[in-house]
Amino acid sequence: MTRVSKTLGATAALLFVGTPAFGQALSNQDDCANASVDTRTGDGAWDFDNSGATTGPDGQAEGACYSFGTDDIQSDIWFVWEASVDGSVVIDTCASIGTNTDTKIAAYPGTSCPADGSSVACNDDTCGLLSEISFAVACGESYVIQLGSFPGSTDGTATVTAIQAGTACSPPITETEWTQSVDNTTLQAGSVACLSSPAGITDNSYYRLYDPASCGVVGDFEVVDVTFGIESTSGPSDCQTVFLNVRDGTGFPVVANMPILGSTSFQVPTGIDITDQYIRTIPITTGIIPAGTPIALELMSLNGQSAPGDFLFPGANALGETADSYIAAADCGIPDPLPMGAIGFPDVHLVLDLTAREGGPIDDTLGTNYCTANTHSGGIPGVMSANGSAIVADNRLTLTASDLPPNEFGYFIAGPGNGTVAPANSSGIFCLAGGDPNHLGRYDGLCELFDSGVSGTGSLAIDLNNVPIAGGVDPNGPFTRALLPGETWNFQCWFRDSATNNFTDAVSILFEQAPR
Repeated sequence: MTRVSKTLGATAALLFVGTPAFGQALSNQDDCANASVDTRTGDGAWDFDNSGATTGPDGQAEGACYSFGTDDIQSDIWFVWEASVDGSVVIDTCASIGTNTDTKIAAYPGTSCPADGSSVACNDDTCGLLSEISFAVACGESYVIQLGSFPGSTDGTATVTAIQAGTACSPPITETEWTQSVDNTTLQAGSVACLSSPAGITDNSYYRLYDPASCGVVGDFEVVDVTFGIESTSGPSDCQTVFLNVRDGTGFPVVANMPILGSTSFQVPTGIDITDQYIRTIPITTGIIPAGTPIALELMSLNGQSAPGDFLFPGANALGETADSYIAAADCGIPDPLPMGAIGFPDVHLVLDLTAREGGPIDDTLGTNYCTANTHSGGIPGVMSANGSAIVADNRLTLTASDLPPNEFGYFIAGPGNGTVAPANSSGIFCLAGGDPNHLGRYDGLCELFDSGVSGTGSLAIDLNNVPIAGGVDPNGPFTRALLPGETWNFQCWFRDSATNNFTDAVSILFEQAPR
């Protein structure tokens, strides 16, 4: 094909937002079907050579590419480019000024061979005989780039540059379960604790030490929940408190050298035995932890936190583990963690896991508040909130009532109703009226009631597989049920207020299926 002559003005000066980094040269894919073999992301500069390429049928009838009598792109090569900003991009070959190349560039949405007329940009000449295109982009979007020569010109080597402008993409949010148990869903009898009979348990701390990289996490992360098991509890107390600590494990195994990054507590009922298979997942907050920080995960039961004669054994099995389980108990001569095998219990493999999230932090506040609460004796209304995950399979939800009068007890209520009624003998508004009364339940069992303390706050980590319900007309129950994806449930708090009682507002949560 004979090229129509071009009249060129002086080459305009080029203003770049930044200096792109030169990356590995393009692999010069001759077929658009193989474009994704060579995928580039964000800003960069890449050498290419189309001297060995052929001119295929794709992208040869693109009206936007019509220039000097032809819309063809000769000896085209293909690659996929992915945006890393919300904004725009300039892709050009202008850095090749001084060479004998005469380029053409086109861009198409997606990662496969383009349909005719689908280009988002195409250009022949912008800087001399070299090309430049620009178009709007969104984070993570991919484009097929067609790069070649004007028909009849000489093929050869050149450099293609991509420079973006806009808002950088947020990193993807990913959650990873960290476990060292071959089976983390089964508990077996035979765990171990440091005891002082008949006084009960002394201070016991149980540990797992996790390396982020071995768990597939290479960036900054946060710990969002902890999963633990309890083999058995016994004694005079209704409940026993366990403490969960996420520690910086850099100084492991010296406890004094392992600062706490996040901590929470949880009450477990007395009377658990191995037949209950008691395994719970509890939300925890750590904030962002620097990449590569080892995590020492601690389950702790403290002497004096419950009544004399209380006993608690952690959940474990002998089904295998990929790293050691540890125990520390100063009263038994173990001030810092030692492997279970080192004290004669090699088959005690703790069920003690965590979930780590990369790409955060994100706001874990859930649901929509509704129903205006009446003020209490402190002159303000109580406030209901929920945090965690609305994905049922995550089973990670904490209910919190705040701005309550201090040192009063209360409990949480759950149900599908969202109507309002002013109950007799109450100063508040009940916000869960209506709906199926058989599915209305109260968290007023052992270890579920709370005292608002001096802060006027109460919270409870709930089990989405065992939400309390009224039990219908059958006095024998069932009295709990599992929440299902697609269901909307509402939560409220009742609390004592001096000589009367009151309610917070309510929060409504739509529960979801885990994304595929």
